Amino acid sequence: MDDEYTSGFKEPCAQCCAVDWGLTDEGRFYCRSCHNVIERTKEVEDSNFNPGSSRVSTISSKKRKLKQERGRQWMVCEGFQFILMDQADALVKLGVSKHFKDEVLHQLWMLYLHRSQQAYTNTPIRSCTAVRTEPPSFHISSHVLFKLGSLRTAHSPLTPPPVSDNSDASLYASSVDGSTYRNQRGGTSHLMTMKKTLVLLHLGLVWARQGLTLSDLLRLVNEGHVPYVNTFQAFPEEMKLSGSDSVIFKVLKVPPYEQVHKETENLIGFLQLPAFPPISRQSLLHPASLCLRYLMEVNLPDDLYPWVCELMKFAQLDDVLQNRYDPFLHRKFPHYDVQAVAIIIVTMKFIFGLNDHVEWESSTRASQSPHSGENRYVVM
Repeated sequence: MDDEYTSGFKEPCAQCCAVDWGLTDEGRFYCRSCHNVIERTKEVEDSNFNPGSSRVSTISSKKRKLKQERGRQWMVCEGFQFILMDQADALVKLGVSKHFKDEVLHQLWMLYLHRSQQAYTNTPIRSCTAVRTEPPSFHISSHVLFKLGSLRTAHSPLTPPPVSDNSDASLYASSVDGSTYRNQRGGTSHLMTMKKTLVLLHLGLVWARQGLTLSDLLRLVNEGHVPYVNTFQAFPEEMKLSGSDSVIFKVLKVPPYEQVHKETENLIGFLQLPAFPPISRQSLLHPASLCLRYLMEVNLPDDLYPWVCELMKFAQLDDVLQNRYDPFLHRKFPHYDVQAVAIIIVTMKFIFGLNDHVEWESSTRASQSPHSGENRYVVM
């Protein structure tokens, strides 16, 4: 039935460039491929309209107003998609390349929806959603960073089941699959969580070889530059959030480094990602670049840097392929920031003979000196 209203609209979706439109219960157009809802609505001719009757016009106006106040039904992954794009926009404003959001992160999100059978699949985890028999092909252009294989399966649009206008659910619309999501959440680790939004951001940043490590990302989140806590409060007005739904999206604190890194390795295995692009010496994620950055941040002598590079060469850590994730060569995802700091510490131990006693003695002498109130670093 939707096709008679949407067949004349040939504009591609701004999110995925697909031309496959459907209608929500409120008559708004949504993309069946990525579930993006746009402002366009269907045009309906009211046969009961009477130009001479103000009573008919008044009743219709109130009905439309009530319909808007009810909001619309939505899927949980729509909420996470809104949060993820909001976080990506914040990173782009901070200087991250748009290539990270428009191509890398978007592709990771679509791949996750496919692997978790929430979209782009013939066997959706929601039994209430009908599978279309003749979907448009799911095509990714050749310049993207990785492929979803020969994925030309039926799309499972996130279309909520019809709800009667007289039902209580329509008075205060919430997520359609919230209860199912909460029930399955404890039995599997593959459903989306707020922590996984940080994991997807981290994976996207590394794939795009941006100069933000995991510790940088968590610091930006802690400082409020990247939204994370109470992000659901910024949901669109049409996506009304009930108390039970808020449990899914509400977090009280930012997860620690090791938890996010462990979740990153788990998600990589679930998504079955191929080898990441090589980390060249010009990349800001290369150990040489990170070591130089950390040496400057802690105000250590510049003369340390050549020795740091020598140690990296001796340990073969300057190899381009050594610093990228490859599921066939390295099962562990690299700790880029931790590795760089470790190289600096080992170099200082070699040069200055640090053994965890000299450092404390130097710190004690510095604290007892007349200039102990100054912010300075003492090596020996």
